[in-house]
Amino acid sequence: MRFYLLLALVPAIAAFASANAMIFAWQRREIPGARAFSLFAGSVFIWCFFTVFEYLSPAEAARITFGKLQYLGITLLPVAWLIFTLRYTHNDAWLRRKNVVPLFIIPALNLLLAATDPLHGLIWSSTSFVTEPIPALSIEHGLWFNYVMIPYQYSILLTGVGVLLYAYAASSAIYRRQTLILLLATFITFVFNALYIVAGVTPYGLDLTPVGFAISSIMIQFGLFKARFLGLAPVSYRTVFLNTAEAVILLDTRNNIVDLNPPAYRECDETKVLGRAFHDVFPVYNPVLSSRSASEVTQTIKLTRRQRSVLKEVKVRSLRSPGGQQVGSVIIIRDVTFEKTQQEQLKRFAYLDSLTGLFNRRQLEMSAEQALRSSDQWPVTLLYIDLNQFKAINDTYGHAIGDAVLVYVAQCLKACIRDGDIVARLGGDEFVALLSRANQSVAWATRHRLIEKFSQPAHIEGYHLQITASIGIACHPSDGNDLGELLSYADQRMYQDKKAQR
Repeated sequence: MRFYLLLALVPAIAAFASANAMIFAWQRREIPGARAFSLFAGSVFIWCFFTVFEYLSPAEAARITFGKLQYLGITLLPVAWLIFTLRYTHNDAWLRRKNVVPLFIIPALNLLLAATDPLHGLIWSSTSFVTEPIPALSIEHGLWFNYVMIPYQYSILLTGVGVLLYAYAASSAIYRRQTLILLLATFITFVFNALYIVAGVTPYGLDLTPVGFAISSIMIQFGLFKARFLGLAPVSYRTVFLNTAEAVILLDTRNNIVDLNPPAYRECDETKVLGRAFHDVFPVYNPVLSSRSASEVTQTIKLTRRQRSVLKEVKVRSLRSPGGQQVGSVIIIRDVTFEKTQQEQLKRFAYLDSLTGLFNRRQLEMSAEQALRSSDQWPVTLLYIDLNQFKAINDTYGHAIGDAVLVYVAQCLKACIRDGDIVARLGGDEFVALLSRANQSVAWATRHRLIEKFSQPAHIEGYHLQITASIGIACHPSDGNDLGELLSYADQRMYQDKKAQR
């Protein structure tokens, strides 16, 4: 019995390690590839678990039963491995149902044939129980096993290895460490299995695959806890390239298209573009490429798409090898319509009143400074306008009507001043008109037009309102030398006018 226990120790170690990996991966199932890795580790566990019982069973019938049960893990393992490698490397596009379901057809047939093997011998053509030099189950494999099952299993496993090799080349250092551990663990198991299946190496009549599983499982444990495998999921440069929101186009040194991401395909509405000249596929953007004189250039182009104007920022950048030799170019196309619109609005808000569209106080100060600088040649006059009883309008009709009144007043002010004059809203119901090249007679004429305009009933939101205003006038330089002094003087005159109207 002690001998059987020693014999079962190797697959027991592999079963324990794979069970631990299965649980560890399932606890982190939100990480890409963790669920598939849990299935893969579970397949290894089933294989090694029943191998333990096969080695511990002294009777031939029991060994055959446990040997057949191992096929639950044997047949699932390669498919689980491939799904894991594709998930882990973010190649999810290959994992659509139409691609995944066919992968399970051969494994399903393997299980069916293993369960019914005594009827046809396609999996095990013959079995015998030998006792020398140690008790072991000697198996001759059948036609299905040799010519369908094994080629399929190995091709699926090697495909997964190829996926990892590609990811290894495209990953950063920390992810390469993880991928290298997976590749080495797979290689070790593959070698031990191939020695048994292909080379027929069966020391004491035993399958060497559990030995490979034991070694690789220990390596996986190292990867789980030291290399942060399933703690940091790798993101390849290809994944970033395909998921970038901007259109990215790679060109060779002759400006032929080498690669492009999905947003770039949408820019040209064509599918067969690889290898074609950039100017043939993207003629609207070619002027940017043709006008490039430096290693990087950025231009904004205005286009019409679906009867709507859009702005596209086109950036062209040279690609160079580590030795400094130019190997091509990358073109990044970004829709900046919303961004530019927001920038224009922010600029407008910097000098315009958001409600009335008139200049704000900041812009008034800048305009006044410029006007007063040239006042030696031309006089400057300022009108200070304050609405009468505006608070009563707000209290009676509500603030929405009050805002509409302010907009109406702004329209009246713009209608009554000359081209080139400036109207600004200081805040609340206070407005200023800055008249350049205007003496007092021009200012009083403007005041008269405003009073006449306000005397007409205003029809606002279904209400008939009578709007009046008090207006004060200040002239430069007699009433002040700068905007502050002019505003102060005009404010005093405005209050005198307000008292006179009561």
